[in-house]
Amino acid sequence: ILTLPSVNEIAELFDIIDPVAITEVREALTRTLAAELADEFLAIYNANHLDEYRVEHADIGKRTLRNACLRFLAFGETHLADTLVS
Repeated sequence: ILTLPSVNEIAELFDIIDPVAITEVREALTRTLAAELADEFLAIYNANHLDEYRVEHADIGKRTLRNACLRFLAFGETHLADTLVS
């Protein structure tokens, strides 16, 4: 799993819905994964660099994977994600 279910997807699992609680838990889980797997996310991000933009399935997959890693890195405690995109 590279992305967590959305708040709406999680809410569908419950009879009584607390969107604030779902959002808080989802964000806490994202921060935890970002902190625990930061080195792995960074390694995957760097390993899938593309020199040029091409509309090919393999390249689309690499961009999708890089963006998923970048989303987790952006939740980290450092400004690493800002550095990567600048």
